[in-house]
Amino acid sequence: MGVRVSVTSPERVAVLAFAVTFVRHARRRRPSLVERARSFRSHRLSAVWSATARVWAVSRLSVIAVGFLAVPTIGFPGSPPVGPWDNVFLDLPGRWDGTWYHDIAVHGYRWSAATSEQQNVAFFPAFPLTMRAGGALLGAY
Repeated sequence: MGVRVSVTSPERVAVLAFAVTFVRHARRRRPSLVERARSFRSHRLSAVWSATARVWAVSRLSVIAVGFLAVPTIGFPGSPPVGPWDNVFLDLPGRWDGTWYHDIAVHGYRWSAATSEQQNVAFFPAFPLTMRAGGALLGAY
């Protein structure tokens, strides 16, 4: 017999995350969240963090560079995709996952039985839920 897991609202996810955090803290009080934050702050300039930051920066810049080079080299099949800017280089993040995440944050997840269509249910909910909460706090939604 399987266990069915269903998430139909961001509030349920937030309550579940709070409950997991509370249970973790009740079972293991040390190190506390405050102590871990202090530890993180004191170690952020260590050799490990600086090496990790370099690898992260090089990998992200490489991906962006390839995307920028692909536009003039390969071009688009047909007309360029529609985005928030007229400049195809500024619009590059929107052609990646940015548009998907924005759509999930605004309209939520949608399932279509047509397997020939792309589905937004493949995206992990943490980032769109954070965007939605941030938008609500800032008055965007």
